Amino acid sequence: MEWVSSDRAGKRYSSRSFPNGLLGRGEASSDALWFSMFSPGHRGSSILRVPFDAASGNLAEAADTIYTGDATGFGVTADGGTLLVDEGTTEYAGWALSLDDALKGRFADDKRIFRGTSPLVYNVSPDGSALTLSHDWGAQNRPGGQWTVMPFAGGPESPVPGRHVNVWFVDSAALGLRDTTAGGTQFSLLDLRTKRKSALLSMAGRPFGHAGPNFLLAGKAVRGPDSWVWISAGGRTINVQRDGASRQREFTVPAWYAQAFDVAASPDGRSLAFVGWNAPNEDSMAVGLLSLPEGRFSQVWTTFSENGAVQWLSDGSVLVHEWDTPESVTYFRLRIGGSAERLGSLPRPIANSMLSQDLKRIFVLTRDYHGDAWVSKVSR
Repeated sequence: MEWVSSDRAGKRYSSRSFPNGLLGRGEASSDALWFSMFSPGHRGSSILRVPFDAASGNLAEAADTIYTGDATGFGVTADGGTLLVDEGTTEYAGWALSLDDALKGRFADDKRIFRGTSPLVYNVSPDGSALTLSHDWGAQNRPGGQWTVMPFAGGPESPVPGRHVNVWFVDSAALGLRDTTAGGTQFSLLDLRTKRKSALLSMAGRPFGHAGPNFLLAGKAVRGPDSWVWISAGGRTINVQRDGASRQREFTVPAWYAQAFDVAASPDGRSLAFVGWNAPNEDSMAVGLLSLPEGRFSQVWTTFSENGAVQWLSDGSVLVHEWDTPESVTYFRLRIGGSAERLGSLPRPIANSMLSQDLKRIFVLTRDYHGDAWVSKVSR
């Protein structure tokens, strides 16, 4: 990542690049640039300070490490003399519930199958009978994690061979796999009985756009009956590639959308539901449909939302996950050509949730944050 100093007209004065580690948020005081850095595979972060000469616009060559620990956020005063650091902790819990219990806030202890300080990566099978789980996603700088298949309400876990970026149920007999390769990304199907792979699709580089909040892992593809479907980086095209085809079909989303960011394939493979922000302000979210035989787009529903995701239900309707805030979600069922039915909201702060296609089961990952802030004076 590169930090650049410029004037309001865009004239560039100096810049600094930091190729190692993962950069978090940054702030500027009158005398310095401040930012957090996370090292892959290691817990905790550091806050670095790069002196800045406001008169010349120059950033210093060296960065000073001001703090190292488990900070979840920081702030600095305008004069750069006082640093505020949050050393709070986040507790995550995974709950296997009925939708009715979840909407009514009945999170009973015997329904909790996971608790930890790092988020669980998971997917729910369409029929709600099982989960795919990864407890160590990205551990030890390795791409992806070790995944298992577990009954929905808990029980013995069966390992999925290899390490994968994402593993999800396509149906009761097959898993979808996403893998990182030397040249880019590969998707495939894994038969749960024979453990054989099929329907391989390889892509160079990073061809994906943003993934919706229901899917923790950016870079999502979905599986139709005989095709892979994904949104390109930038969110302007939806791509469909049939098994055995040498290239994909590209469908440019209508001009109303600044970008599309989540997509789901209907069970018969003839329609795609997607969500996207409006252009140019991105202050409204709409659910659209793409009819693949005709290549025809239609807009189904529009709302104000922080974020959203879609999935097809067993009755042919579409479930919309509408994020009212970054930690709260409301569910709507859209009848194609009909109205939107509000199903309810989750009453607890959550990281994400996933439902079965019959709306009988929901897996919820709750997030409870405990803050602990410290103020320090900066000695120059």
